[in-house]
Amino acid sequence: MKNLMMKTGLRIATGLVLLLSAANASADTVGRFQIPFQFLMGDKVLPAGDYKVALDTTNGRLQLSSWEGSASVNLSANTPHRTVTDTGKLVFRKYGRVLVLREMWRYGASYGHELITSKAEREIAQKAATTSTLEVVSMR
Repeated sequence: MKNLMMKTGLRIATGLVLLLSAANASADTVGRFQIPFQFLMGDKVLPAGDYKVALDTTNGRLQLSSWEGSASVNLSANTPHRTVTDTGKLVFRKYGRVLVLREMWRYGASYGHELITSKAEREIAQKAATTSTLEVVSMR
């Protein structure tokens, strides 16, 4: 009986270790970025600052968090774009004076992820007279 309980306890502990390892493996850190301007991600306005970006590979969600932890946004990303980049970067679309995070590219990867267009971005895009893009390269 005692032997059975020890084996069961060992199996449970092993299962928990594997489960926690899988959860940690699913979040892939993309990089650290110094963003020198206020911007929109989804429907949330974020201040200029130092940010870290991670991609949850299990569900294709992009998470952007301020380095000190005061702000965080987690959004779905579309199917990756295929091309090779020699740098990690964030791509912003500029509508007049408003900047919106649109894409994330990993250093050395052969693909990038495009964020799903939010309702706020669609409204801004309809009113904007001009658009352009701006890139912020990772600090690695």
